[in-house]
Amino acid sequence: MKLSTVSVALGALVAGATFTSAVALEAATAVKESVSWSEVKNHHAKHWKIFAQPRGTDLLTVKPLYHGCKTLDVTAEVRDEVLKTFQNNKDFEFVQTDKNHILANCINCSEPILGNYYYTKLSSYIDCTYYGDKKLPKGDEDDA
Repeated sequence: MKLSTVSVALGALVAGATFTSAVALEAATAVKESVSWSEVKNHHAKHWKIFAQPRGTDLLTVKPLYHGCKTLDVTAEVRDEVLKTFQNNKDFEFVQTDKNHILANCINCSEPILGNYYYTKLSSYIDCTYYGDKKLPKGDEDDA
């Protein structure tokens, strides 16, 4: 009788620990709402997707305008100058899906406005491979 009581208690303890671990893991990897740049935990993420959607859009459910984006190996000065674009900028909101991935949304931007941001402010640090469904040309491809 005592053995069965101990077995039931131990089973409940293991089940509770497993449930708690699963909940903690889910909470750690859960995608949060869009936030301002100051609320992004890791500003130095390596992978980016850039959107032009209304404020508050679930960015995981829509297609990015610029994607296949990675950060370039540049000096800290260049990186910091580019990332200043996002500081106190009400035109952008962000979702950080993990420490290496950021989804950036240019709120209600037209495609030309987002293109201007990308080519004049971001592309010296964030290099994107695709614009919509089209592969972006690289600088040396234009000269051929």
